[in-house]
Amino acid sequence: MQSSYPEEFFAIQIAFARKTHALSSQTYAEAILRNTALYRILGLDWSLEPQHPVWKTYVQGLKQTAEDVNWTYQYYLERYAADTIPSFNTPRWGCFSYEYASELQVIHIHFSNLDFSGYGPLSHQRKEARIADLHSMYAHIKRFHVEAKKVIGSSWLYNREAYTRLFPREYGQSARASRLGLVGRGLWGQFLRHDGQIDQQLADHFLERVSQLRTFEQQERCFPYQMLIVEAPIELFYTFYGIE
Repeated sequence: MQSSYPEEFFAIQIAFARKTHALSSQTYAEAILRNTALYRILGLDWSLEPQHPVWKTYVQGLKQTAEDVNWTYQYYLERYAADTIPSFNTPRWGCFSYEYASELQVIHIHFSNLDFSGYGPLSHQRKEARIADLHSMYAHIKRFHVEAKKVIGSSWLYNREAYTRLFPREYGQSARASRLGLVGRGLWGQFLRHDGQIDQQLADHFLERVSQLRTFEQQERCFPYQMLIVEAPIELFYTFYGIE
């Protein structure tokens, strides 16, 4: 089971929600719902349904306290301790998983840090382990989704060579800027170190930019790394990993 997120991870998102609330017509609860990953972090789906009982309980508690960060963190810990938060997509191949959109014949890959070696999951010491993860996953994909045509990814991680080197060159070179994706962990994960703790330097840099934000439309400037979307034909992956 993945370790719980640190309180500082919630603090930076709450600070961002406060600022976007102040710069827009959104209520504070709406700003948290639309401009942070808290809905998903609490174990809820992509619907962002404000009437979901779990979310309603959270918002109700939020209205009754001046300690919004502490309430958010304690509510999360309560759900985490009760094991009501699905951690990852399954099945998994090491640090990787995928979703298959059969109507589009598209594979969407996901990464989560499930490397407990003591090294960073994308360190040079663990590069071969990640390649092995991906070889196994794509061998599975080729067997069970022979009709798949394309692979898509979306994450801040595509800004890093340590990540893109695990894939065919054309895949990384296709990177294009995406909408912020504020409600997914694929953007906010950049503030966590490989050991699960907050990257204080990046967090401080982010919070400084948030404090200087003057318009809602400029919010993407607060983030050190932007969300990138990449894609490539699936045959390139089979060739890259030596899958017959």
